[in-house]
Amino acid sequence: MSNDDLYKVSLDLLNGKLLSSQNKDIIYAPGNNTSHYRGGLYTKNNHYESNGNGYGYCNFLRISKDGQNAVILQSTDSSRYGDLSNSADKIYADLFGK
Repeated sequence: MSNDDLYKVSLDLLNGKLLSSQNKDIIYAPGNNTSHYRGGLYTKNNHYESNGNGYGYCNFLRISKDGQNAVILQSTDSSRYGDLSNSADKIYADLFGK
């Protein structure tokens, strides 16, 4: 999936085009697990995070709760997963604050 496609799908998910508002509220409520992982996203104070990893690739999405601001990193070097995850966090914080 391209960065553009990942953004569009994520935006549609957040804007209720793939889920009703009621279902979105249920799935992305803070929950009771310590990492606040629900429906494929980690719920942070002002944004959501998603990470993916497979043989020969990894990807990282940081997107504001309204979907207007996002950082997407993808790499074919999955051995750098931790470094790239931290980079995605830093870029998002530098651009949009935490």
